[in-house]
Amino acid sequence: VVFVNMDMAEDIARTKLVSAVSMVQYDKIMNGWCNSDEVARVKLAFEKLGDMVDFVHFPAFTSWERVRAHASQAVRRSGATCLVLDQFSQIGVERKYGDSDHKRKAYISTSMKNLAQTYNVASIMLAQINRVGASGEPGLEDLAETSTLEQDACGVWVLWSDGGSMDPQAGGKDLNFGSPKPQMSAKFKNSDDVMLRLAKSQIGPVGLKLQLKRRGDISRFEYHPRYTDSRL
Repeated sequence: VVFVNMDMAEDIARTKLVSAVSMVQYDKIMNGWCNSDEVARVKLAFEKLGDMVDFVHFPAFTSWERVRAHASQAVRRSGATCLVLDQFSQIGVERKYGDSDHKRKAYISTSMKNLAQTYNVASIMLAQINRVGASGEPGLEDLAETSTLEQDACGVWVLWSDGGSMDPQAGGKDLNFGSPKPQMSAKFKNSDDVMLRLAKSQIGPVGLKLQLKRRGDISRFEYHPRYTDSRL
């Protein structure tokens, strides 16, 4: 896997990956508070990531030409089968690719698709949901960057939260997350309950929903079948 990070500082992004793989709390790793068992798990995670992930970091708003060149080189060098880019809104957009912001972002989207096809790799692009315009469950029309993302993608998963609880015993009011205005704001980062829905697929039906628990302490989302919609 080639992982291109543009969304956060390099040391933070790397540590979050280690935290997710080792399941040791991010704060413990950053501050050196790990016990002997956790140290062993962190070391093992470093080894796994070193074997499996080629980590590439760029400052926010680095030009797409530079990102694409380095990502292509990393894919060729490592023989990767998957390319992850976090995230679309942090890529520098150059005016030479269009006379509008939409056209320039559309160029990046199509170029990413071409890169994936050229090297025969699965590509995952993280993008923003429109936090102002979305109402109800967010869909393809709420992609904030450009509609070309929807057109170029083989599949689109939408992740969101309404700030509630999925567990009825914990006061959860809505297992379907059907509130009229889901919170697409900073509250998402502090919410434990999130939804994942397949909004587009070129190989099968859409609409599949998974209810997840966010583990912010170890930078993971975990599937909890106990809270899953009975229709699944």
